[in-house]
Amino acid sequence: MRRLGNALGLCSRSVRLVCLMLSGRPAHAEKMHGCLAKKEAKMKTLSSIGSITAFAFLFLFTPPDVKAEPFADLYLGAATTADGETTVSAGGVAISGTTEYKSSLTGGGRLGLWLNQYFGLGLDLLYFNSNATAGAKTGNFGVAFDLMARYPLLVKEGMPNGQMQPYLTVGPAIFSSTLELPGFTEGKAASVGVKLGGGLKYLLTKNIGLFGEYRFTYFEPSHDIAAGFVTGEVTQQLQTNHFVGGISFHF
Repeated sequence: MRRLGNALGLCSRSVRLVCLMLSGRPAHAEKMHGCLAKKEAKMKTLSSIGSITAFAFLFLFTPPDVKAEPFADLYLGAATTADGETTVSAGGVAISGTTEYKSSLTGGGRLGLWLNQYFGLGLDLLYFNSNATAGAKTGNFGVAFDLMARYPLLVKEGMPNGQMQPYLTVGPAIFSSTLELPGFTEGKAASVGVKLGGGLKYLLTKNIGLFGEYRFTYFEPSHDIAAGFVTGEVTQQLQTNHFVGGISFHF
């Protein structure tokens, strides 16, 4: 019994140590069923977004009779992850706390197709870090499926879709994340989230343009970690604001 008590005590101390490396301050205990309830609420929200996305897809396939327009974007910018709740669980104990994150570079590329003058589809590949101020490091690679809408401005000969194009994007995204904690094995997680944004594109020529874009991503990766015989799970809430600019090629 004494050995069992020592083992449980070690699990509890390990959980608190992980929380300190993530948040930089002591965490408070939270009941397991409370964590599960929050996860279920988030999944319902993502499900609703998925339903709206599916409806939008149906709407897209009633386009005006305009020639399709392929395009490719390259971009670079800054990403700022908002302070969010982190939950560490091990040995039946769950502890949560608020994690503060540093800003990082973000970059990537997008391939897309404007189906008509107003609506299009895109496949966006992006990367950014969500590193905690207390030392934990999280790298995130995402694949986003964009539903896009634009409005043509400054329409002229040779630019029937407008020289200036404000646009909006929304859609589901899949993220692959890695978590590095000193003294623990590297945690890896795959999660489903959402990406939405808006921007403004200006065409310098018929085929080349510049753009600026704001985008928001949200997902909750759950990493399995271990230190010796102690294993646990770290779940993060990552809400990130991205500000990017880049070059666009239209074909």
